[in-house]
Amino acid sequence: MKTAYQHPGERANSTALHLRTRQHYDLLVCLSDLGYRYQDDKVSDVTLAAASRHIDLIPGGGARRCIACSNLRV
Repeated sequence: MKTAYQHPGERANSTALHLRTRQHYDLLVCLSDLGYRYQDDKVSDVTLAAASRHIDLIPGGGARRCIACSNLRV
């Protein structure tokens, strides 16, 4: 049995959309260990935040940084 690769940004957005619209969560936090930022096109916390449509906050584990996404409602 092979493990199928799923793009972290696409998967996070689809899961967050489900939680926001079907489960009616008000605040969505994505606990990430992707890494804060890279020189190349690797997915990172920064690229995930930029592509996020339904995630409010991304605290990164390795970099010990936290990103508030633009859709965060205070």
